[in-house]
Parts: sequence; C-alpha cells; structure tokens
Amino acid sequence: MSFRCTQLGRFGEYGNTLCTNNDPDQRAAHLYAINGVLTTAHRPDIGHVLASKGLWAEGEDVWLKWQSMFQILFKRHQSRGGRLLQATCTESRIGVPNGECWHELTPPLKHDNLRNFANTTLPSLRNSNIITLVGGAREVDEHIEPVWNFVVTQEGEILVGAEDYKLIKHTCLSAGRDVWSAGQIGIEHKKICIVDLKSGHYVKTSTLPVLKKLLSDFTREVSVHYSKMLGVQCLDANFECTEN
Repeated sequence: MSFRCTQLGRFGEYGNTLCTNNDPDQRAAHLYAINGVLTTAHRPDIGHVLASKGLWAEGEDVWLKWQSMFQILFKRHQSRGGRLLQATCTESRIGVPNGECWHELTPPLKHDNLRNFANTTLPSLRNSNIITLVGGAREVDEHIEPVWNFVVTQEGEILVGAEDYKLIKHTCLSAGRDVWSAGQIGIEHKKICIVDLKSGHYVKTSTLPVLKKLLSDFTREVSVHYSKMLGVQCLDANFECTEN
C-alpha cells in the first residue's frame, strides 16, 4: 500500500485521500506533484496541482457534468459485461516484493490529461504514427517514438503519457490502479485518429473476442463524449478504437 500511496502522491494532496495511512515518502512524492518545485512555505494544494497538469478540479461544473455522463456510460458498459481492468505486471524485478508491479512505482517524466495533451503537446508533434495495412485497416506504428499510452481512470479521466525509454507503461500512468480502458494513441496530421487496446498490463488475451469488442466500443464512446463535453478539439472526424 505504501508503494501505491507514494505513486499517487504525484497528484498532490489528492493522493492523500486515496491512502489509508501516512506514507513516509509523501513529501518526496509532492516534488513529483508539481514537477520538482516545492516551496519552503507550503506544499501545493489540490487546485495548484490539477492546474499544473491540466487536470480537472472535482468541483468544476463542466467536470461534474462529465462525471454524470460517465456514470451512465460505464454503468451501461457493466450491464453488458464490461468490467474494470486489473493490472498484471509483465516482468519481475529484483528488490520489488512479490505481487507488486515495479512499473507502477515509476512516475512518468511527463503526463497530462487528454485536454492538456491536446492543447500543449499534440500541436507541436512533427510525426504521424499511423500505418495503413493491406485491406485498409489502420494501426499505431510502434516503431515511431514516442509511443503514446493512455488510460481511462475509474473517475472518467483520460491520462496520456509517452512510453519513455520503453519503461513508462500504462501502470505508471495509473499508479497500478484498476482502469476502465488502456491502450495506445494513433496520430495523423496533429489529430488523434485511432486508439487501440494494446496494453500488456491491462488488456489480456482472455478479453477476446466478445469482451474486447465491447471494450473497443466503450473506449470510443468515452473518448468522443469526453471530447465533446469538455471541449477538447483533438479527435479526427473518422476517429475509431481498434481492437488490435
């Protein structure tokens, strides 16, 4: 639990609300929360941290409206057989206790929500990372770096981060928590054209084939509604979620 609390501390005081005990590394974690800057007078409050990362404060009207919509979406997803995805670490590491995922202990160098990604990172990207296969299907070209990962959190936030040095995985973004969806982002002409469900930690072969189609439809629906309700102008007109 202490490992996970420290990781959640990257989000500032909000991390404390998700912990059941005090974490001795919480002060160090707050350095991550405001990107390495900590004044001697006080720790950052939740408003400061959320603003610095483009995240939404819980009391914002637009966020409350989105959460109401997200409740409808995920409950309908559940009624059809959808479920939260649990992380299973893809590799073991010396010094990490059994059952702990070492990736979740690694904070991403930079992470944003989809709004901040669309406003700050996407416009400056030079390379598209989509390839078209024989037959017309499109997929993310993983040879083009950085590879952009996303997760849909339990609260309905979409977090995005680069898979830096092949170390930053989906559980780095989620701090090991269960998520509703996870995968990679395909970009063309500074627009998000596709997302896929490729995640070694979260999306398993056991999800195939019916549940993976369900997850694909849900992920697309969440992404489109999120963008519309929160005013995020980043999805291509033919945006889709691919199962592969």
